[in-house]
Amino acid sequence: MNIQQLRCIVEIARVGSITKAAENLYMNQPNLSRTVIEFEKEYGITLFIRNSQGVILTDSGKKVVEKAEEIIKKTNDLNRFLYNNDKETINVKLAVPRSSYISVAFCNTIEAVENNKLNISFKECNNTDVLNDVMINGYNLGIIRIPTELEAKYKKMITSKQMQFQEIWNFKYKILFSQNHPLATKQKLQFNDLKEYSVLLHDDEYIPFVSKEEIKRYTPSHDSQSKILIQERGSQFDILSNLPNTYMWTTPIPKSLLENHKLVTKKCIDNKQSFSDILIYPKNYTLTDFEKLFIENVFEIKYELENGNNTV
Repeated sequence: MNIQQLRCIVEIARVGSITKAAENLYMNQPNLSRTVIEFEKEYGITLFIRNSQGVILTDSGKKVVEKAEEIIKKTNDLNRFLYNNDKETINVKLAVPRSSYISVAFCNTIEAVENNKLNISFKECNNTDVLNDVMINGYNLGIIRIPTELEAKYKKMITSKQMQFQEIWNFKYKILFSQNHPLATKQKLQFNDLKEYSVLLHDDEYIPFVSKEEIKRYTPSHDSQSKILIQERGSQFDILSNLPNTYMWTTPIPKSLLENHKLVTKKCIDNKQSFSDILIYPKNYTLTDFEKLFIENVFEIKYELENGNNTV
């Protein structure tokens, strides 16, 4: 038995599918299946019953997962203790959605820290990865982005997973494009205005526990004839700046970034869907001074964006 086996078993139980768990854990499905089979063979038990819908836990499997979650939590707690035990070094692990206002808050925090000994992991990823990193992989802080109407459901889930949360804000996506885009001077934009232009999309955006059909209902219209799939947030600004017929949906963006890249954001009057950014971290976890400052900077930029003092 090893901790990675336990993480795999817990993840399969969480999502109810070996295929989906393999995606979340960045493993191929045969290797994940082999991990489960080897564990079952070693201890002479059956963890899961396979069916057409995925997998369900056996009674023995439920007990194993319950104990495994306890072991993983204690292991993560130990890792955090060891990771933060060097008082001279600032050790932080953050998992966040791809968002410019969050990255600016992070940079502001780094600049404000006088201590030069930093050991920081700042990971931009999708919701599934954020949840996994905080619940399983020992990350200190995470931020998830969910449709506002699902907020109560997610807060209940977060609490049940021995995590605590703090809501950052609610917002609606805006359209981001070059100052030279044909629609840049149009006052009122609608979904139909966008159809003839290429849309940039992150190709790994998921809303955990929501079907692909439901995700379409919660995301802004992507009816454009052309789509460009990207993974790196940094490349989006280069593409938008150099290809003025492209656009993407985005959170409100600080004014300085828009000016630097010669971009503008516009509201779409057809877009009614709001989203919530929610901060999550382990229950009973004590935030470090760096983490507290990071959160303060996130809220500071958020307030500026809400009040229109940091946008163009």
